[in-house]
Amino acid sequence: MHQNMRTDIGEISRSFNATISDVLKIAEQQSDSDEEVTNIDRLRKRINLLRGISPSTPLEYSAHYFIEHSKQIQNRDEEFFLGKNAKDVWERRIGQTTANLSENQYVFELVEMMKHRYRMSSNKTKDDFFTLVTNMLVYSIEYMCACAAAQQK
Repeated sequence: MHQNMRTDIGEISRSFNATISDVLKIAEQQSDSDEEVTNIDRLRKRINLLRGISPSTPLEYSAHYFIEHSKQIQNRDEEFFLGKNAKDVWERRIGQTTANLSENQYVFELVEMMKHRYRMSSNKTKDDFFTLVTNMLVYSIEYMCACAAAQQK
């Protein structure tokens, strides 16, 4: 997958965070309502709060998901991801019921908006998006390997 695996957690985290920003830019460019732009801005602010804890926090929270679904990412299994229900994934991962998720409703709406926009996108935009997702997988693997190496020292 990646012959020159990086081991600097800070560098890997910066790359992952820049990629998140790129994904949000694509979403923002494709948005056609104030509500969608507001939801993207809310998500951007939440990610910035996580980065405030530590620059690696967004990567730490999501690396397992990318690695768990590495086969689908590598195979560019669009239907797998387009068919996923974000609320169900969140509930299984976090262990909360839908009733407790009202503060995150905008995230689920944003995911649905992005899936809809993806379906309507040009092949180039889809390619660009999957390149970003593939990069996030690579950063997730690098991060987990760097963490394991740091623990062994």
